[in-house]
Amino acid sequence: MKRETMMSNNGDNGASKDVLTEILSRLPVKSLLRFRCVCHYWYALIKTSSFITKHHHKNNIRLLVQHYESDYRYAIGILTDENLGSTAPLYYNLDEHGIEINPDSVIGPINGIYCLYDRNEHSMCLWNPAIREFRPISLPRLNLPSYISDPTSNFGFGVDPMTNNYKLIWLRQFWDDNLDGPYDLQTVLVYNLCTNSWRLFEIPRDQSRIVRNSLGNSTYMNGVYYWLVEDYYNDYCILSFDLTNENFYDLPTLSEIPKSKFGELALYDNSIAIILFHPNEIENYIEIWAMKEEGFWTKQLTMGPILDVLVPIGFWDNDRQLLIRTNSGRMILYNINTLESRDLGYYGLESALQVYRFKESLFSLKEGDNSFSMVQA
Repeated sequence: MKRETMMSNNGDNGASKDVLTEILSRLPVKSLLRFRCVCHYWYALIKTSSFITKHHHKNNIRLLVQHYESDYRYAIGILTDENLGSTAPLYYNLDEHGIEINPDSVIGPINGIYCLYDRNEHSMCLWNPAIREFRPISLPRLNLPSYISDPTSNFGFGVDPMTNNYKLIWLRQFWDDNLDGPYDLQTVLVYNLCTNSWRLFEIPRDQSRIVRNSLGNSTYMNGVYYWLVEDYYNDYCILSFDLTNENFYDLPTLSEIPKSKFGELALYDNSIAIILFHPNEIENYIEIWAMKEEGFWTKQLTMGPILDVLVPIGFWDNDRQLLIRTNSGRMILYNINTLESRDLGYYGLESALQVYRFKESLFSLKEGDNSFSMVQA
């Protein structure tokens, strides 16, 4: 009791609250979870939403790597500045976290929160790796004819800036086995974390877009989620979803994208960007185009030649280093200033080797109502 009183007084009187908050906000989550036991004042401070937000903005960006293992399971590793390129990166055992799914899709992160989806088991959960919390999501069952086969799923994940509520967008495309073609309806489901409920949209096929690539070819910024898509005329556009009003919008993409190039959506210099490159050339030149104003694209830089590029993924470390997946199945960091590359020590198939940048978060997934409901739009 004496120790608790001393630490409490130190937090209240010995140092200003602002200084204490600033110091604690720079510490890793692992330390903060221990420091909650120091005294009641520290516990209450670390639990406040303002501190959680401040801490998330202060801590360093890390990398989460998902790749396929030989035993038909996906491994998830965490890379920091200290273990980049290490032969023994830090792995997260999902079973030890109580997550009984083998995620083939990882969506996010948003404020350090991921959504994991296991298509084979048709199961989904939200996961905070920093504090080892997860929250199962009950999935809706759709009444579909027996001749409709398993869907192709594409996802989006973000925050409604008006309510600070987390939302998940699930685009589901089905196949009509009788017609041997796409099913007439594309289903869009929106999950609301606050109400723990799904909202259902059904979009006629002639009004929908085909999402080209569910593995990384999408991004989120400021309450809007973006996908690079093709329409039925094989033209590129950007499909966006506003998480506040829950409406879809089309944005014009680069007219400079010929069919010989490939475009990947990313974030660059606080803007939506498209990374362009020639996938069939030995020496690949990569271009970065950013949308500083809606519908207007400006070339930011050209890099190259860069050898052994399969696909660029996105930027890490204040847009100075580009993540690249190589033809030989490696994952490398390419510094756009020094032109040096760094092997991350991961190998895998193209569709099973994914990298996500994230920051640790104290956001708890155990809050909120556990009831489940279905709302028809």
